[in-house]
Formats: sequence, structure tokens, C-alpha cells
Amino acid sequence: MAALLLLPGLATGADAPIPLAEYRALPEWTDRLAPFSGRFGGQKVLVTGGSSGIGLASVLGFRKECADVVLVGSNGAKARASFDALSALPAPQSCAQQPRLFWLSGNLANSTVALSVVKEAIELLGGLDVAVNCAGMAGVPGVQIGEPRILELLNSPLDPHSLNVYGMLYAMHAQVAHWVETGSRGAIVNVGSLCGEHPGICGTMYTSSKFATIGFSKQAAVKYAPLGIRVNVLDPGLVHTQMLRDDYGPSLAPDDPVWLASRAPVDAAIPLKSIAEPWEMAGPVLFLADRGRASYVTGAVLTADGALTQVGAFNSEAAALSTGLKQAPAPAEKVEL
Repeated sequence: MAALLLLPGLATGADAPIPLAEYRALPEWTDRLAPFSGRFGGQKVLVTGGSSGIGLASVLGFRKECADVVLVGSNGAKARASFDALSALPAPQSCAQQPRLFWLSGNLANSTVALSVVKEAIELLGGLDVAVNCAGMAGVPGVQIGEPRILELLNSPLDPHSLNVYGMLYAMHAQVAHWVETGSRGAIVNVGSLCGEHPGICGTMYTSSKFATIGFSKQAAVKYAPLGIRVNVLDPGLVHTQMLRDDYGPSLAPDDPVWLASRAPVDAAIPLKSIAEPWEMAGPVLFLADRGRASYVTGAVLTADGALTQVGAFNSEAAALSTGLKQAPAPAEKVEL
């Protein structure tokens, strides 16, 4: 196993919190993912946004399935800490050989950096079979068209389009170009959001960025299906990450009473009665990436939201905010995963 920091000085998210709570949960996630093993033996996987949340859980899932993985994060210290936490876990017992793990750091919203990250990842792995594009940011939640602040945020460092749309497109471009140039097959899983299907409380900028994720993923799926390149989207619902907790207060820990009290009515509104844990998104990611079980799946959007959007709770939340029945959280800056 090895570690590598790409293009020092160009990484963003300098104040990104190290997800210590998630590291402590890794053994539990490992147990939850235990039924799956070996499907990705010998395959080479790139996961952007792999230093926390859904990305971190996906890296863990692929490693348990014996894949070699490059973990990419925007913040070098956070990416290295995630690498160390994963490396400290017991080696998978079902793998013919110990899977390799690498880490890279770079701001994918910068086209030069994004292309370099993908190129470096392919060189480290010796090829590429699967790319999971999970890196994203929320920006400032809830800002709507017609509000003065939207003009300040557009094209600023807090504009989620820079990473969610252009950063993902830069990464996809390099991934697809590699497969086209080498005449090889591959699979892309782009991580979107239920906000990309159902306008609600996410605000104009984040919502539009996630609608775009579905659009360019479907277009690429149609274009490259004849070459054996599959492109699919996972649209998670509410997932228990630091990004979600930040909506209810700065730097809330998973056991903070404020967070526990805040999430209770949200849990109750979800038909499955709970916000998802990150490991619960790893299964759908691995399914969509699986060349065997999902060989005929491309251009698909897999929604994993506990049926939240099916009961109208998502837009009911938006109505509660717009009528003043519920107060929106104070705007807070968000960093890349």
C-alpha cells in the first residue's frame, strides 16, 4: 500500500473536518458489508470524495470486495487520515491477494487538477475498471432565485456547480477518454441527490447542479453504451454525514443532543424510519458498478431515500420552511467531501 499527495498547494477545503466519528464507525460498517466479498477481485477503482461519508463507505466496500482503490479527497490531511483509518482495519480474508489502497488530493473543480488526478490514479492502479464520482459540495443551503445573495454566490467558491457539475464532468471526461483510447470497458457511478429529482428545500443552486448530474450522466450512457462503458447515477436521500449535521449546527457530533433532537422528526417522516448511514449507500454503489449483476444497467437513476419522496415529506418540509412554520438553519459554508 502507498500514499501520494498530488499537486501540493492546489488542494481546497483546507479547513475540512477530519471525520473521526466515521473512522470509529468503520468496524461497524465493515461488519455490515461482510456478506459481500470478492466480486471486484483484481479490479481497479477510483473514488472521488472518498475521504468521508458515502465516498469513504464506498472505498471500504470495494476493498472488502478485493478491489485496488484510489481514494481522492480535496483536503490532503483528511485524505491521508482516511487512508490511515482504512489501512488499520483487518485485511479482507477472502481476497486472493491483499488489495492495494492509495490516496490523492486535489481540487477537482480545477480542470487541470481534475485531469491530473484521474491520470495519476490510473497510473497508480495500472488501469481503471470503475470510477465513482462522489466529490461534491452543498454550497449555501436554501438560496433561491430572486434573493439578492444568489448573485453573490454564482461563480464564487461556494457555487456548488463548480464541483458538482464541472468537477464531475472533468473527472468523467478523463475516465471515459481512457477507456476509449485503450478500447476497454468501464463503469461510472455518479453520486447525485434526491434533490436532483424533487425540487424542495435544497435551494436553486444545489438542486440545479444535481439535476445536471442526471442529465449529463444519461447523455454519456447513451453515447458510450456501444463501447461497453456504463454510466449510472445513485441518488441518495438523507444520509448521516457531517454535511447533514452541519445543517443543524456547526460541528455537531453524532451523539450531540442538538443533533439527536433535530433528527428525531426527520427520522419519523421517512417511511423506513431513519436517516441512512453511509454504509447503506455502499451497496447500491457496488451494485451499479458490478459488471456481472448490473451488466445491462446503464443510464439508470437508482434512488435510495427510504421512500421519503414517495410520501411528500420532502416537499412538506419545503412548505414548512416557506410559511415560517419551521426556521431554516443559519447559512453555513460547506466544503468538498
